[in-house]
Amino acid sequence: MNFPGYGWFSIFFLLALTAALVVVMVRLRSRQPELFPLAYLGSIAVKMLLSLAYLVVIVLDSPSEAMANAIVFLIAYLLFTGLELWWLLRSRPG
Repeated sequence: MNFPGYGWFSIFFLLALTAALVVVMVRLRSRQPELFPLAYLGSIAVKMLLSLAYLVVIVLDSPSEAMANAIVFLIAYLLFTGLELWWLLRSRPG
């Protein structure tokens, strides 16, 4: 089995998206901790919408590899979401 065509691009897309959201969340929590819960929920919504849009594009662009691309994307999405939660919980004040 070969790695799907959008596999590495999906991983780098999610890496960049997760890193950007973590940086924003850590900065926000240090400056305005009362807004953190609402901002975190908003960041989840943004991540899900951007991910859905990306997934639709790659599935429509490469229907023959749609399932393989979707599986790689889903695994990477879950791993990076877990990493994001771990980082935010590890870096909390107190």
